[in-house]
Amino acid sequence: MDNADPALMEELLEAVEAVARSGAFTGGAEVEAFEEEFAAYCGTRH
Repeated sequence: MDNADPALMEELLEAVEAVARSGAFTGGAEVEAFEEEFAAYCGTRH
């Protein structure tokens, strides 16, 4: 992502770090939020 927006890159890195530090790679609040947002984006329930 060399050409990525620096603000977006910082946001992505912070999100990845938060998940890594929590140890919640399968489940947890961040994963649940991602699943819900991705399902909405795809137009499906889950």
